[in-house]
Amino acid sequence: MNLVSQAIEGARVMKMSGWENELQKRILNARAREVKQIQKANRSKALNEGMFYVTYGVVSTTIFVFHVYIFDGILITRDVFTVLGLVNVLQLELTKHLSLGVNVRQLCT
Repeated sequence: MNLVSQAIEGARVMKMSGWENELQKRILNARAREVKQIQKANRSKALNEGMFYVTYGVVSTTIFVFHVYIFDGILITRDVFTVLGLVNVLQLELTKHLSLGVNVRQLCT
């Protein structure tokens, strides 16, 4: 926006000096960088959303499979509900902190 406002303010000087092409290149480069950043942020958001929906099923299934087949345990209703509650907390915290970390990293670059 800053480059566009500068171009509008200095349009007369720009026309007289023949700087239209140079300014257009600068504006297009700035827009291209902005589009890349937006695409990067959208990919990160999509990854975070995917992890949010997959985490619950994958982690809980893995825990139950290990409990039954590896450790020869028996699934009890009390244990199942406890594990599902803890996995729900894990799901929320993991996706929240991962997205915050990704956003901070993108702001630093």
